[in-house]
Amino acid sequence: NASDYVLKGYKMNVTQPFNSITVNDYMHFYDDGKFNPKKVVTGLKFKAEQVAIATKLPKASIRYDEKMSNELRIKIEEWATVINLVADFFQDTKKTILWFNTRNPQLANLKPTDMILSRRVKKLQAFIHYVLYLNNRE
Repeated sequence: NASDYVLKGYKMNVTQPFNSITVNDYMHFYDDGKFNPKKVVTGLKFKAEQVAIATKLPKASIRYDEKMSNELRIKIEEWATVINLVADFFQDTKKTILWFNTRNPQLANLKPTDMILSRRVKKLQAFIHYVLYLNNRE
């Protein structure tokens, strides 16, 4: 099919290019349109050391206020996008967090949080898009 393409083994449908984000903020990561990175980190139950590892930034630079680095903000917003995609599917915050903290045989028996910590967010996002595509096809 001309509207499908393969990304590192995951077949994707490109007829709806805006499916890479969700319209809804089920996890409430935005307060009146302003991104709140602390909510993402808290939701994932990450400590500053883990955020530093996942972002390749020094632990001393991990902060969530107005002085937060743009690089850190971008990384955490990527996590928020992926989490909200899953939340959009479940439409339940508790199930979403449970999914991120449960080993998944389709992810080499890793937890999605492990993939984030090991800097494989793009691969996780591709997997989520593929699974959502399969669910929407049926």
